[in-house]
Amino acid sequence: LFLVVLYNSSSALLFYWTFNNLFSLLKNIIYNRLYENGVIAKSAPELPKKGVAERKYNKLFVNSLLSLVVLLFIASPLTVLSSGSPTDFEEPLFYFLSYLTLFSLIIYGLFYFIFIFACETIKSILTFSTVFILFFSLINVFVFPGNYGDMSNFIFESGIAVKNNEIIINVVAGFIILAATSVLFFRDKISFISTVVFIILISLLFFSVNESKKYIDKRKSSETFISEEERPLFIFSNNGQNIVILMLDRFIGGYIPQILEFMPELNKDLDGFVWYRNSLSPASYTIGGVPPIMGGWEYNVDAINNTRKDVPLIQKLDESARILPYNFDKAGWDVTIYENNLYRWFDKDNREYLGDSLFIEPDFRKYREMWLEKYGIESDLSGDNTRKVLIAFGVFRSAPVFLRKTIYDDGRWLLENRDYNEKIKSDSDKKKYIYFHEKRKRRKNFTLNYYAALDFLPQFSTVEKKERNRFYYMTNDLPHSPYVINSDFKYEPSGKFRYPRKLFHKFGRSRNALKHLYTMGATLRLINNWLKWMKENGVYDNTRIILVSDHGRDVYNPYFKQQRIPGARKRAHPAYFNNLVMIKDFDQRGTLRIEDDFMTCADIPVMAMENIVEGVNPFTGAEIKSPEKKFPFFVYDVQWRMERQKKYEMVFHEGYEIFTEEDVNSPSKWRVFK
Repeated sequence: LFLVVLYNSSSALLFYWTFNNLFSLLKNIIYNRLYENGVIAKSAPELPKKGVAERKYNKLFVNSLLSLVVLLFIASPLTVLSSGSPTDFEEPLFYFLSYLTLFSLIIYGLFYFIFIFACETIKSILTFSTVFILFFSLINVFVFPGNYGDMSNFIFESGIAVKNNEIIINVVAGFIILAATSVLFFRDKISFISTVVFIILISLLFFSVNESKKYIDKRKSSETFISEEERPLFIFSNNGQNIVILMLDRFIGGYIPQILEFMPELNKDLDGFVWYRNSLSPASYTIGGVPPIMGGWEYNVDAINNTRKDVPLIQKLDESARILPYNFDKAGWDVTIYENNLYRWFDKDNREYLGDSLFIEPDFRKYREMWLEKYGIESDLSGDNTRKVLIAFGVFRSAPVFLRKTIYDDGRWLLENRDYNEKIKSDSDKKKYIYFHEKRKRRKNFTLNYYAALDFLPQFSTVEKKERNRFYYMTNDLPHSPYVINSDFKYEPSGKFRYPRKLFHKFGRSRNALKHLYTMGATLRLINNWLKWMKENGVYDNTRIILVSDHGRDVYNPYFKQQRIPGARKRAHPAYFNNLVMIKDFDQRGTLRIEDDFMTCADIPVMAMENIVEGVNPFTGAEIKSPEKKFPFFVYDVQWRMERQKKYEMVFHEGYEIFTEEDVNSPSKWRVFK
């Protein structure tokens, strides 16, 4: 009967089936414990007596409490540190671990103090509760981690969406663990539970050590790139040729028309540039977008997964970073790569095919401090609640699914007042603007790191009269840090800014879209200042400049005719794949030109080497070129973390096939595959 009635409601059917089984389990437990041959037993099993049983309870409570504290306040927070990039956290491990350890000891000491002075009944209840919470928390951390998308600076970019069926399954799992724990205690299996808890404790300690090592190794891998020297970052030759590739992480190409409306002078100032408005990245994240920018079409996600299947993924990614240096070094050019993303896969100790090329990790934090000093702004030492947020995140990961949205608190983590990012009440013109107030120091610092680097480009550049050819590749993450750029396209130290409400409606009523839009406008404004410097110093005409991004973002994008991909997963969004491709060639002048030819990340090496060197992939012997037929073109919603990839393949959630050039901005015509 229930199968027929609930056939079209899978969640309700699952709910009924699960609770039916849970009811049967509890019924059998009660029947077996309270009945003997169908007759109610005369007495229930005796509770543990004082003495040796009492000592077992004490030992069990100590180990279970210690395990729970380690899980919540050390192991879980360390996963955030270990999974991020070296640029996500500026402080050494001790800065975080000392705080987490001290907090853990305080919590442990408090509950142990309560336990010591409690009566035997309370001790039993405390022991049982701690064991149950430990088991349930473990399940929540490792079985129900939740798929909430990319988290940057402790903010889930797309927010948190918790499904009802996830809550139901999680609650059922909690009841099952409660029932199982009850049976074990009722049958006096204290020794068995103690053994399990002790194994859990040791495992969590080893897990914490491993996560700590990951964090230390990532910091070392970043620091051991050739350190930045005390010299100009860019030395331009006014007799030879210069090539500059600026990789602007997450710059959305479809926002260019609106930026040009904001700053119409860019049409003239982007002198000789061509913007390819029909451009796509083959991947939704950096791990799939950067390799083709540096290596060409052989390093698109589709090619990586379907060719040379016996070559490990990390080796292919490493290869991609060597293609441009190899070819330009072979042609006799000086090559310098300023990069802060390659630490994930590039083997810095292997000089194969690099020649004399330099790989340098820019010191963005130094640029930030220089900028603050230059403009007489004191560094904001308040608002750094990172260590507290780590503790909140540990509780979040361990909590039941239905509590997580409350703990996350729209990115406040229950640590900030509700007025965060709300309208500023004192302004009299509320109807015209959308208001923001970014209080978090870490977010403001991230924006300023990359804002300062672009602002200082003229200062970091010089001209030499030597007839040398120079190639530069530099990454900047300002578009990836859309947190505190005001409506004048400038960094706002106060964190308070506003955008026009009309624009809010135009861009899908998305605050996040507006933040990206103005941040990208600031990016082009700062780059334009550098272009003016090149013109003033006579190196503009002999410099080829390429502006490119590795991917877009899942925000409203006016480039696309539809904002959804029919039949795709809930988190899918076409704007992930709309990147920026803009180039100014040697001796090119004139107002900004817009071209409709389809371009992609993988075309960048071809454009960079054109009429300079016949590009070759030294690992395969293949010519670096764009295919005559670019369609069908495949884009992939990839897993962004390196540690979650397969050995020989890049993991992706979904892929999308685009059949013709006319379909590029029409997601309704994309074919979904997995």
